Amino acid sequence: MDGKYCIICKKCGLKTFNDVNQNYCTRCQKKGLLYTKYSKPLKVDTTSHNLYRYRDWLPIHSKFPHLSSLSGCYQSEKLAHALGLKKLWILFSGYWPEKNAFLESGSFKEFEAIGVLSRVTERTDKVMILSSAGNTGLSTIFISQKLGIPAIVVAPESACSNFHTTVENQDTPVFLISLKQSVYNDCITFVSKLGQQLPRIIAEGGVYNIARRDFLGIPILHAADIMNEIPDHYFQAVGSGTGAIAAWEASLRLSGLKNFARKPMRLHLAQNKPFTPIIHAWESRQPDYKFKVGHTSQKQARQVLSHVLTNPEPAYSMKGGLFDALSATRGNTYGVENNEIIIAKSIFETLEGIDIQYPSAACVAALQQAVKKGHVSPDDSILLHITGGGQRHLKKYKKLYPYKASLTVGKTQIDIAVREISCFLDRINNGLYQRN
Repeated sequence: MDGKYCIICKKCGLKTFNDVNQNYCTRCQKKGLLYTKYSKPLKVDTTSHNLYRYRDWLPIHSKFPHLSSLSGCYQSEKLAHALGLKKLWILFSGYWPEKNAFLESGSFKEFEAIGVLSRVTERTDKVMILSSAGNTGLSTIFISQKLGIPAIVVAPESACSNFHTTVENQDTPVFLISLKQSVYNDCITFVSKLGQQLPRIIAEGGVYNIARRDFLGIPILHAADIMNEIPDHYFQAVGSGTGAIAAWEASLRLSGLKNFARKPMRLHLAQNKPFTPIIHAWESRQPDYKFKVGHTSQKQARQVLSHVLTNPEPAYSMKGGLFDALSATRGNTYGVENNEIIIAKSIFETLEGIDIQYPSAACVAALQQAVKKGHVSPDDSILLHITGGGQRHLKKYKKLYPYKASLTVGKTQIDIAVREISCFLDRINNGLYQRN
């Protein structure tokens, strides 16, 4: 990569300068995360008005200047006053042009979609496949439409009905599989089985993908750039926990640079009760906590408002995962009820004047809990990450078009999916879809 960065295993320290789109250490496999160490300090490109302001710390060559993707960050007045906080900053990763937030997919997952699609198209001819319960799938569809990079998305049928993008052209290289009567974990299993039978596809890699984490770290880089400091506290709702790990890694890279004091950024992570595997794991303080995936967890997943937070096996125990992140930052976790989310959503929208998604409302509810418990002080600098919002705003400025599923199948109909995906891949190879 022309000396821009090297890749280091967080468990064994194995270092390589050759990025071949690998997700796992050749020694440790899934026991530790790979980490990018950049050769130069970050120099913000102030002439850029999108995410490429921070390309010095992004593991890609390509640049798509027509993308507008970037979060907004501003200091709150009304919500801050209501909570008795003096330095509450809101990081808005959605669509709110008045606050310089231009994520047309409506969530911070847009960053990871750009990252993983850019990296995979630079380094392989295979087509990326991923599972999603909502925002990741929608963002991947939108960015694939914008960039012309092929992708395969598997999502629950209930989620697919909510996939609307600002791109009218449906003749795009995105193969969307709608899985009937399914939850997120069913989609994960389905993708795993497809990967065993289709050598021409490649799994996105989840938390193990360095591009996913580095691009999800962009909002923190942007916030720190605007705040002129690393915040004392960082609040986010979590499902897999990848975004929280990315935020932690970004803060570590910033800490000690010329413009930033060397200090930890304390993580405060929210989940939607009764589905709270990360909270149970952290309360046990066991680094090798074993998550129970089964009927009970699926039943709990169906009871929550925020379905995108229902990852049954979060990125917890591997070296560099959530246990390490929470331990290093003396972090806290918060379980919030559905009614707390509804109330927090109403409060935020009334005071700040923008609509937000349920995960973001869960984050607001967690901040309310933290204030009551004394986990934050009035004078602390606090960054509240609204990871998705602005849909009503988006509809006011843009026309939305539904993205229809390419295939709707049951959870056991792997053979049908294999056949249809193979035809899709043949069309790509025959030049029907061209990568930009």
